[in-house]
Amino acid sequence: DRFVSSYKSFVRYGSLGEMIPDMDKILFPKYIDYIFNLDVEPNFDAMYYGKYVDDLPMHWQMVARIHTVPMTHSFYQADKFETIIRFENLLDDWNSTLLKYEIPNDWPLGHHAKSPGKYYQEYYDTETRGLVAEYYKEDLLTFEYEF
Repeated sequence: DRFVSSYKSFVRYGSLGEMIPDMDKILFPKYIDYIFNLDVEPNFDAMYYGKYVDDLPMHWQMVARIHTVPMTHSFYQADKFETIIRFENLLDDWNSTLLKYEIPNDWPLGHHAKSPGKYYQEYYDTETRGLVAEYYKEDLLTFEYEF
């Protein structure tokens, strides 16, 4: 789940936690509220090409926003994708894609950043589950996921 991944990355393991006092103590429901209230549109160019070089809190807000934006948002232009690789079928989908485009399989995949801890659904209560399901409604329908 992208919200849980973002929460772990930006709150528990640094980034936003370094920029915002006591961010590491924010509970998951508060983090969801924080993301929903960011007044930042996802923009890779602004983030990576210097717009926020002197404003690290804004830089990390942009990173958090990009990390959680739905895949069906115009930012990703998913309607132009020829191939979708699903994480739950990563190795098979990756190998099929390489074969389809006749690309040598020179990049072995592995799971290098697996974090211990609870299953992503355990982070949600009824309210936050409903909020995030609504936020990703188009993704869930388009990519035929259940939440």
